[in-house]
Amino acid sequence: MTVYDTFGTLIKRGDGGSPEVFATIAGVKDISGPDIELRTEESTSHDSPGGWVGRKATLKDGGEPTLKLNWDPGDATHVNLRNDLLTRTLRNFQIIEVDDGNEQANFAAYVTKITRPRPVEGLMEADVTLAISGPVTIS
Repeated sequence: MTVYDTFGTLIKRGDGGSPEVFATIAGVKDISGPDIELRTEESTSHDSPGGWVGRKATLKDGGEPTLKLNWDPGDATHVNLRNDLLTRTLRNFQIIEVDDGNEQANFAAYVTKITRPRPVEGLMEADVTLAISGPVTIS
């Protein structure tokens, strides 16, 4: 079994242009997601075989990836995330793993939340939540 190191993983935000240009979001410490989920609905009825619960697949959901950043209020990539939230702009994102697998996740998402804790000691950070709209493609 091969074990990969995730250090150096990049998340990039598209500018919406044609051709689209992607800029690496600065100061990213942790990336969680996307969490690909298949939703189901219970379909049990009185004639279900053996009284077992039945389920039917419904929708696929890319979830809500989160980013932990070393926040710099003057950094253009951080300002752009805040502006995307305020203007309700759907953007294309790429998560690029730089390990031997070179896996890349592509998706469109809204910035839905930016939380900025202000600790007595430590760096200024921010937690950014994205809400995926549409498919997640992995290459």
